[in-house]
Amino acid sequence: VDFLLAKPVSRSWIFTTKLLSVLTLIAVLNILFIAVTMMLFKGSGDELTQSGELIWAACALFFTQLVFMSFGIVFAIFAKKVRSVPGIATAFGIGGFILMALHNLLEKDVVRFIAPLNYFSTEAVFLTGGYEPRYVVTAAVVFAVCLGLALYKFLRSDTPAA
Repeated sequence: VDFLLAKPVSRSWIFTTKLLSVLTLIAVLNILFIAVTMMLFKGSGDELTQSGELIWAACALFFTQLVFMSFGIVFAIFAKKVRSVPGIATAFGIGGFILMALHNLLEKDVVRFIAPLNYFSTEAVFLTGGYEPRYVVTAAVVFAVCLGLALYKFLRSDTPAA
């Protein structure tokens, strides 16, 4: 960060380019995932009658990754020091899994609003042809709030000298 902040570019440019690089990597990964999914489905011998639903179901991974990316960005901006990225990422994943399991056990809609792994249900895609709008809106709000908080903090914070 010290190196980037010493360059003649704005903090908002640094934040935006880093965000765009992460979005590009996630998009490329998911394009490959969807392509492989389609090839495997065609190779299985089944008719591809639900190709639209299959693509939307595969996109659930992309949208879930966006939500977790926003959590990671907020954590990285607000954390004083990040010593172990894999440990923190594992904690986020396990936390999301526990919330998903809690929702599945209790079957309460209130719990689903705090369980990001349940926002984009592939089951709903195959049953109704799309995602449930209230959870899509929830995910969009979480994404926007997290990125807004992170950008605000990044633009306003001082960088400590090492």
